[in-house]
Amino acid sequence: GKGKDMEAKGLSQMKKQTSRMQRPIKQMEKTIQRVQDAGYTVQQEVLDALAKAKTAVSAIENAADMDAAQTAMEDFNAFIDAMDIHMEALNMLANFPKILKQANKTLDRLTKTFEKAKNRLAQTDLNLADAYVKVQTKIDGLKATLQQAQDLAKAGNAEGAFAKLEDEFFENIEDAFQSVGMLDALRNLSKVVKMVNKGIVGAERLTAKLVKAGEDVTELNSIIAASKAKLESFKTLLASPGFDPESAVDVI
Repeated sequence: GKGKDMEAKGLSQMKKQTSRMQRPIKQMEKTIQRVQDAGYTVQQEVLDALAKAKTAVSAIENAADMDAAQTAMEDFNAFIDAMDIHMEALNMLANFPKILKQANKTLDRLTKTFEKAKNRLAQTDLNLADAYVKVQTKIDGLKATLQQAQDLAKAGNAEGAFAKLEDEFFENIEDAFQSVGMLDALRNLSKVVKMVNKGIVGAERLTAKLVKAGEDVTELNSIIAASKAKLESFKTLLASPGFDPESAVDVI
């Protein structure tokens, strides 16, 4: 009868849809492959949903009646729902190695910059042990953060891994670069000490000449004495164990 014809028509229309249904399946397979190639785990429910979707498509292609086709369609729709929930996180995981590589490169650059700064400062008479420990602690913290982000990604927690990198790694590495830059600024401080020394010696020569000429050098002498005292306290600051680069830059 008429109902039978309608059903047959509906069933053949559903069968025509199957090639379109293959597209999201292929897309999901590709993404899963990328995630697995990156060395990360894809949640079992995603794999199950995908397997059911593939079975569903072939069940629709071979369905003898509308009921069988509709049951299969429900499985396929469940797969589309799973895709909506998981696809973004899967794409994040697939892209994670690229971002991790960038993070590692930046950390490598920071470490090299720090080593260079230390080598240059070795020629000065600054006591920087504490300042070095501070920078090294920052570098170690960044390394640990990278490791934690990797562990989160391996556990399949894409959002956690990305948040770790954004909020803790990329936020803090800027600060570490600044600390190393501050160390580099200190090289100029030891040059300043030499310059001030030279200035004082010059001023003392001048006063000696003025004394010979019978001038009153009381004021000049007190300026020289004050400069000497300031320089001595500055040198003491530079050589002190708790030396803070930033306060030294302020004294200048």
